[in-house]
Amino acid sequence: MDTHVTFDFAGHVSVTIAKKDYQKYTEELTFDQLCSSLGSLFIEFLELYQKNQSREIIDRLNRI
Repeated sequence: MDTHVTFDFAGHVSVTIAKKDYQKYTEELTFDQLCSSLGSLFIEFLELYQKNQSREIIDRLNRI
């Protein structure tokens, strides 16, 4: 299983995080917290893209 984010036409966001990816985090996060955080990040990226601020997405990814 791979980590991925999906969006449906109604605007719902679904996040699946692979066990190997989840285990990389040193802080203790619940699986729900991690999924929620990743989903929120993708929503922010979509909003930036809609505002023609794609460069901000790249800048944020480079800081990770």
